[in-house]
Amino acid sequence: MDAQREVNVFRGHTGMVNVVRFSPDGRWLASGSWDSSARIWDVEKKRPVAVLQQEADIEDLLFTPDGAHLLTAGWEYPIHLWDLRAQRVVRLFEGHTNLVTSLSLAPDAQTLASAASDGTVRLWNLPSGLEISRLHGVGGRFVRAVDFAPDGHRLATLSENAALRVWPVESGEVHQDAETLRGHHEAASIAAFSPDGTKFVTTSRDTTARIWDWATRRPLVILRHDRLVVYSAFFSPNGSMVVTSSGPSGHLIVWDARTGAILREFAETPTAGVGFTPDGLRLIALSGPRIVTWRVGTWDVETTVDVHMPRVAVARLSPDGSTLITGDDSGVVQFWSTAPFALRASAKRHTDLISAVAFLPGSELMATASFDGSIGLWNWRTNTFLDALTGHQGWVTSVTISPDGSRVVSGGNDGSVKFWSIATRQELVTFRRHSHNVSGLAFTRDGRFLVTGSDEIRVWRAATPGEVEGHR
Repeated sequence: MDAQREVNVFRGHTGMVNVVRFSPDGRWLASGSWDSSARIWDVEKKRPVAVLQQEADIEDLLFTPDGAHLLTAGWEYPIHLWDLRAQRVVRLFEGHTNLVTSLSLAPDAQTLASAASDGTVRLWNLPSGLEISRLHGVGGRFVRAVDFAPDGHRLATLSENAALRVWPVESGEVHQDAETLRGHHEAASIAAFSPDGTKFVTTSRDTTARIWDWATRRPLVILRHDRLVVYSAFFSPNGSMVVTSSGPSGHLIVWDARTGAILREFAETPTAGVGFTPDGLRLIALSGPRIVTWRVGTWDVETTVDVHMPRVAVARLSPDGSTLITGDDSGVVQFWSTAPFALRASAKRHTDLISAVAFLPGSELMATASFDGSIGLWNWRTNTFLDALTGHQGWVTSVTISPDGSRVVSGGNDGSVKFWSIATRQELVTFRRHSHNVSGLAFTRDGRFLVTGSDEIRVWRAATPGEVEGHR
């Protein structure tokens, strides 16, 4: 057949036709137009059999594999699922806030991907119409195209800045590569990396803390004492000791990080937060209504200070040791000078419990997480509130800052992990690989990996996921 010869002409649209698709059996042809309609054509008889009228122009459309339904998308932001026999909309996929540019259906026909000029790519459960996961900041405000690989385990996106990215997909969710670490028997949390980055410590409801080798991802030492649930843990500045806290149960224990031997135990010492001074000479803890300082080695109490804040939920020491930050269950943040201990300032920018505090070493930037669903950005040295990041649908239970200072990462009680741009204050991407509260987050020193703790410990590649070089 002459490739230049016109075979059939289908007339009927009154505006420019943007997209055409054959049905899986080749019997029907669907077309979408700027006249705000999709038309279904009988290919053999060369005539229209259905006109599906919408309120706005159509940019893309797809048949479902059985040919019984058609998906349409465009300037009417909800994506429409049409029953072709009944010629009516049976489901709307609502969430995009601007032109929907592209659709792709996974090979199992259970997951729909959509791209839009609101800067997002969204994955939807086709049978229910519910959003599964969302990507922000995939390369500009205008995402031009999205497409599943034939195996359904990869998703390609193309953005206005010509950034082509390939994202891993698992169980219908798009995410960064994640490695699961096995060892704890119940819900676990990442507590901290050692100062040299070669080890990290995790805590768990299984009554243990574990020190892991970062290179092999295997536990080196298991810390267990009297079957106490371990809520928090951290390394001393030289990495030789680990301190664990059993929180309200009142046990603070100092361990030898190499052998797992107990160096000192403080019974009946309920703590909301602990930390070493940068020189490693003192251990500071918020215990009940008092700030207590011990001399490392002799473990003698040096100072006690009343905080007059009876409902403290979290306390953290700044990287230089000059400031102690406390947060209570009503959203108040307090700034304490440590030499000598004195309350410097109080601020209430949250409306619910402060669950976590994170610092950027070498900087004055601090982040707070709250059960009010927001993350606060602060200058801890000047006691100044900078901005709030909002987007979580429930409690924010953990927070950390990337070592290069470009991103904040937050964890929620719904199992979500969100990446935020500090420069733009915008959400970059959300991942939902955990099924429970994300209780801990920690970056490696080079910022290439993020460790998260929840129902299990996961290691994520924290750089821009799946970017394909060569397109600019």
